[in-house]
Amino acid sequence: MPLDSYQNLQKTVLDWLARPDDPLVAPAVPDMILMFEEIARDRLRTRFVEKTVTITPPPSTDTIPLPLDYGELREMWIDTNYGRRVFTYQTPPNMDRNLWYIDGYPQAYTIEGLNLRITGNTADSNPDPIHLTYLSGLTGLSAVAPTNWLLTQYPSAYLLGTLSLAAPYIGDDPRIAIWTAGREERIEDIKLADRRAKYPQGLMIQTDTKNP
Repeated sequence: MPLDSYQNLQKTVLDWLARPDDPLVAPAVPDMILMFEEIARDRLRTRFVEKTVTITPPPSTDTIPLPLDYGELREMWIDTNYGRRVFTYQTPPNMDRNLWYIDGYPQAYTIEGLNLRITGNTADSNPDPIHLTYLSGLTGLSAVAPTNWLLTQYPSAYLLGTLSLAAPYIGDDPRIAIWTAGREERIEDIKLADRRAKYPQGLMIQTDTKNP
């Protein structure tokens, strides 16, 4: 059976467990999938979950709500007459104690709870749009969302990851260790493939300085 949808994944999991008609195990498979998705969401921060959005800040405030699916920030900037102005992260104490302005544009931010806090916008009645590139995480499978990037690109990871969490439902089965090892191997393979795709020339060390 092709691993191309939420429904087919559930059926394949039951087949691999050799419990296709078990009324006790079948209702638990969605929970097993959900538990694996929690693992994948934290560990697979790949280019497939990278998004860029534009936010117009509310006027005269320095606090901006983050997108609902926000997971991790990669870059934040505004477009100016001098080109892209990239924001620099500062801790909340640094934001409170120091001023971070260049030519009147905000250039520093911090994250507080579910909000961004930026400099330089509190007195601006017409703030510049802010562009965010961030990692959104993994959209969970459901009846209304039958597939996602992980199931499409790496169905074996979904299958092995779900099977690895079956012990509470099928007991002390020696296959659990095999499935868990397979899950970990696939996760590492996905992370390595993502690094190679994003950095085709390899990682480089670059100092954060400018030539005189």
